[in-house]
Amino acid sequence: MSNLKDHLLTAAESKVFAEYYELSNYKEINSRRPVDSPDSKTYSIDLNILKEYIALIETEMHKKGIINKGIKVTMGKYPQKSDDVKIRPEYLGYQTIFFSAIDLGNIEMKTNNITSLLEDDAEDIPDMNYMNITPPF
Repeated sequence: MSNLKDHLLTAAESKVFAEYYELSNYKEINSRRPVDSPDSKTYSIDLNILKEYIALIETEMHKKGIINKGIKVTMGKYPQKSDDVKIRPEYLGYQTIFFSAIDLGNIEMKTNNITSLLEDDAEDIPDMNYMNITPPF
């Protein structure tokens, strides 16, 4: 798929994805958390910051000669305790996502359909996180 139209979801399609997540992974995650403290489910970031990040990684990948530029979204979790001033204290212990530059030319599909990196020429380009998560907010 090489054009944007091939990647877009309708609101109805998005709702199906969200409902499947809610009934499976999210249900399982929250079965191990206090009832009054469900894990995060949505993540948002200011569009201008996202555009700046895309411009940064595009420039850095260009300098490295990476042709098949991409962005990888990875699940993560904030630690229970941290001295990192960029992490909001109310986010400690919640799952999050972060973005990374990725050379799509160096991805191989394994036989079990898990995507892995062979060598990632983009790994020294900064990743991006520290966005808004809901819950808790």
